[in-house]
Amino acid sequence: MDAGGTRGAANRTVRRFTSKDFRNWQGPEWVEIPFGTQAREQFYTSAALPYPWARNVYLMFPMRFILDRSGRDWPYPGLSDICFLSSRDGLRWERSFREAWIRPGMDQKNWHERSMSFGSGLVETAPGELSMYMIENYRTPEAHIRRMTLRKDGFISVHASDLGGEFTTHPLKFEGSLLRINYSTSVTGSLGVEVLNDFSRPVLGFTLKDSGEIFGDHLQQRVRWNGRDDLSSLEGQVIRLRFVLAQR
Repeated sequence: MDAGGTRGAANRTVRRFTSKDFRNWQGPEWVEIPFGTQAREQFYTSAALPYPWARNVYLMFPMRFILDRSGRDWPYPGLSDICFLSSRDGLRWERSFREAWIRPGMDQKNWHERSMSFGSGLVETAPGELSMYMIENYRTPEAHIRRMTLRKDGFISVHASDLGGEFTTHPLKFEGSLLRINYSTSVTGSLGVEVLNDFSRPVLGFTLKDSGEIFGDHLQQRVRWNGRDDLSSLEGQVIRLRFVLAQR
């Protein structure tokens, strides 16, 4: 497919069809993958799917094809790895992370142009564990399917070294009465959460000092400030959340 390929060449990318009954189909239409000022990369075998544990979240794990590099002692040009994209509607996709999600690794039979690709699907194989399945060593006698596992809701994260760090969210219109967070620390690591008003100043009763040290490993842990987790007084207000990551 020619979708604005570099160096005058055709470029592999993704189109989609949609259906409400699997009989009548609309499309195809190009999906939108922003690359900014970076060169357009070639994606195919998208392995796109809705994420069952979050509303209106779609994930894509495409094979990324690099034409101008070649594996050692392999007769065809190109290399491939697996990338990660996300979307809220299945049409407009975020390309926030350019690094590979799955690399070829030390297995030299993965270092060629079509060696790795994901199948579509996620399976919860244990509490808090998701499994995905991919082909390795394609086009070799050793071709096989490998199971990959990851922490549930653990596709991406913000993390810090022993020097610590912090980040603040975009403005949010708060709804509800609780804040639940997904986090994992070491026994010496911790995080704190502070609520900021629309002037980016701490809200009384919900400061960093009030939250104390939060540590452990949880997917949906209630945040408490001085033992209280009720944020109903903030409902309808525009706030920011400041997260501070630390190490003893």
